[in-house]
Amino acid sequence: MRLLDIINGNLVIPELKAREKYEAISEMVDHLVMNHEIRMIDRAIVLDAVYERERSMSTGMTDGVAIPHGSTNAVEDIIGVLGISRVGLPFESLDGKNTRIICLLIYPQNTFRQHVRTLAGIARLMSQEDFREKLLGARSEDEIIAIIEKTEGMSA
Repeated sequence: MRLLDIINGNLVIPELKAREKYEAISEMVDHLVMNHEIRMIDRAIVLDAVYERERSMSTGMTDGVAIPHGSTNAVEDIIGVLGISRVGLPFESLDGKNTRIICLLIYPQNTFRQHVRTLAGIARLMSQEDFREKLLGARSEDEIIAIIEKTEGMSA
């Protein structure tokens, strides 16, 4: 599954306001609620799923990227939101550096195989330095989506 199969322009936050990881996760889940991807009644369930996963092991990778995720019956399909932190925030990353690109994923329970493939695909995409630099230089949802479209189109 490709990143564009999960997000669209409404599911991009070009400037996260959060200054720490749990605040960023909350801001991103609220964005999913605001865009009707998650029902308000399920907000706490979704947050708990992502927080529980994050407490078990940080999802901060390297090179300023984090992919927090959680599994819950509150969703029927994989959903996600991409956020950019202009200042960077601590995410307990593997390389100890602040995180600037966060891709939050929520997936239905009992979809482990699809979930692992999706995570691997997004991690491969985020491993491209040129791609990360372009994302960090983008200032709007449309610019970010265009960068993802171009990069995923080149790898197809």
